[in-house]
Amino acid sequence: MKLFITPLLLLLFTLPIAGTSQISVSNTAPYDSEQYLVEDILLGNGVSASNITFSGEPTQIGFFNGVSSNIGLDSGVVMYTADIATIVPGGTGIDDFSTPASQTDSDLITVAQSVTSNPSANQITETHDLADLNFDFQVVGDTVEFEFVFASDEYLTYVNTEYNDVFSFFLSGPGISGPYSSPAGFPNGAVNVALIPNTTDPITISSVHPGLNSQYYIDNPANTTVSLNGFTTVVKVKYPVECGENYHFRFAIADCGDGALASAVFLKAGSLGSEGIGVSSFANFAGVQGGNIIGEACGQAGFVFSSSNVNEPDTIRFTISGNAEMYDDYLSFPDSIILPIGVASDTIWVTILQDFLFEDMDTLEITLLGNLGCNTATLYIQSIDQLNAALTLDSINICPPETGQLVAEIAGGWEPYYVSWNNNGGLGDTVLVSPDITTFYNANVVDACGSVRTLETSEVWVQCPVAIANIFTPNGDGINDLYSAVNLDDYPNPTITIYNRWGKIVYYMEDYQNDWDGTHYKSGNDLKEGVYYIVVSPNSPKYQYTEHKDTVIQKTLSGYLQLMR
Repeated sequence: MKLFITPLLLLLFTLPIAGTSQISVSNTAPYDSEQYLVEDILLGNGVSASNITFSGEPTQIGFFNGVSSNIGLDSGVVMYTADIATIVPGGTGIDDFSTPASQTDSDLITVAQSVTSNPSANQITETHDLADLNFDFQVVGDTVEFEFVFASDEYLTYVNTEYNDVFSFFLSGPGISGPYSSPAGFPNGAVNVALIPNTTDPITISSVHPGLNSQYYIDNPANTTVSLNGFTTVVKVKYPVECGENYHFRFAIADCGDGALASAVFLKAGSLGSEGIGVSSFANFAGVQGGNIIGEACGQAGFVFSSSNVNEPDTIRFTISGNAEMYDDYLSFPDSIILPIGVASDTIWVTILQDFLFEDMDTLEITLLGNLGCNTATLYIQSIDQLNAALTLDSINICPPETGQLVAEIAGGWEPYYVSWNNNGGLGDTVLVSPDITTFYNANVVDACGSVRTLETSEVWVQCPVAIANIFTPNGDGINDLYSAVNLDDYPNPTITIYNRWGKIVYYMEDYQNDWDGTHYKSGNDLKEGVYYIVVSPNSPKYQYTEHKDTVIQKTLSGYLQLMR
């Protein structure tokens, strides 16, 4: 039978079909993973889950197959206040956990104490053997629904006592405000959606039994197929939510008073779903995945269309709007998509273009036609300037063991930037280098969008200060026959000028190669022994040799040279 509680909450109770064998359970791989149990067993169409966690003993949760039992569900996820292996006929239902099993879960105690039909409700002050499953979820429709059965070994001996085992399904999220606690990110509290039809009473052994709400109770004293003394008929929960928003479920069950006898909740496989067609936007932008902001010509973006009905093909039609302009901001894409039989979702990829106009964010919006689910989704397009990069200096001079600093100035594009220098220059927009010889460096700059710029070359001259040798002996003995100033060979095109005592130029060379042999630069005749005046211009901007006001002369050094044969 179907019973509607309110427009906000639907609980359906249906009678199970008797079986001839028994239930089976497993918490070995892959059923030892709460993520697998939720994503691959519990979830149906139209719902996605994340941040899945379970607290309790690992043996308190697993998979069940109820086809050959009278539990009323074919299969699904079971949570138990003892080892799930003891649900199989012959089990004791008493925990053998090595860790202390007593807790004080204030929300579950509040739920248990709220059963006004139980005269001992106020004596329930502690919980035991808590099994606690939590996850966030989103839906494609405007409701979320699932089916379950509650069962207990406390039936019927401990009805209306302080041993009133309790379970709840706490729901929190947008549009929901409730008295129970909720995790960070869901500030308005939670509601318990496991209620008896047309009441605000939770389902416990003291609210559903032969003396109260008996139409929803199944007695199981023989424990033939399931080792639990009683259980509810199948309950279907349906609750309104906002499509595309983030919600949180907490499925919790615990013993009350002591842990001597256990209780279980069976969640039907594939029943946690949402009816409707949904659309959502996504973007993988600059290393951030899953948002709805995409940069121009940067990353991947698109719209995901999903349907809760996979038994029939579905043609989803939609309109395209927003202030983004086709062919300026994005390439055209179709205004419909077909989901074949068996396909719950598909994606339309959108190519975002770069218009090199830095402006406010553009929007690209999809609106589904004739749908009551998640009707709209929006992509926000971030303007990105063209990537530009340049070196602050085209050349620098160092004298070992000095280091030179290379700096790349970067603008535009999208951070972070990846800068790599050749010739072992290193990584980063600013690097220190110390080559042994004059070396040319350039850098490649790559931004988060994959745009690349190659910088012009920066030359690092290995040049130490020049010192003039003041004695020169070009006498053919192989020693000091060619004039060489100290460190002058570090410079590519030094100029050297030599004057005699009367101020006449006797030697001049603009690209001196340490090859003057003491002859006149024009006649080629040997110069006489004596004192000459030498001027050396290394043509380097780094070193200053005089305090002269002329900057050219500052970087020129001079002195007397004794020529001896």
